[in-house]
Amino acid sequence: LGLPASRRIWIKDYGWTPVGSFKLLGALNWMSNHLSAIADRPVAAHSSGNFASGLAFAGKTFGKRVIIVMPEQAPQIKFERTRSFGADIRTYDKSRDHETGERDRLTRTIADQERAIQASPYDDNDVIAGNGVGGLEIVNEMRAMGREISCFVCAVSGGGLMAGHA
Repeated sequence: LGLPASRRIWIKDYGWTPVGSFKLLGALNWMSNHLSAIADRPVAAHSSGNFASGLAFAGKTFGKRVIIVMPEQAPQIKFERTRSFGADIRTYDKSRDHETGERDRLTRTIADQERAIQASPYDDNDVIAGNGVGGLEIVNEMRAMGREISCFVCAVSGGGLMAGHA
């Protein structure tokens, strides 16, 4: 990048988590903050994979049943990883979802029929706060090295990681 020797670039890797993404942090925080509301009820959520496996891991950790609505077109590894943590997966056709709203309708139906507590993979303060754990780690690691952050670059897809880091 042509930076002077005094400048450094650090990259935060979330591949070390059991689910391979930062989504685990938000899912664990959400689950831990909703345990009393969940009680003996299942948790339902929609996700194309990373939050699915994160929530499934959180469910396994806290002994809660998790039902995930995933697109049929999701990568096979996402199905395998999510199932490996004990989640029940229901699928929908993503190619027509923008017309049918099937993903949201199916998730709501599961919540209604099975008395499930619904979790959002992105539109929830507890999920966002959990995603922010990595940002705190970045700041603490930099301070421990006597360094400051002069520029912070974050990938933005749905915005959950950036919102948490902010």
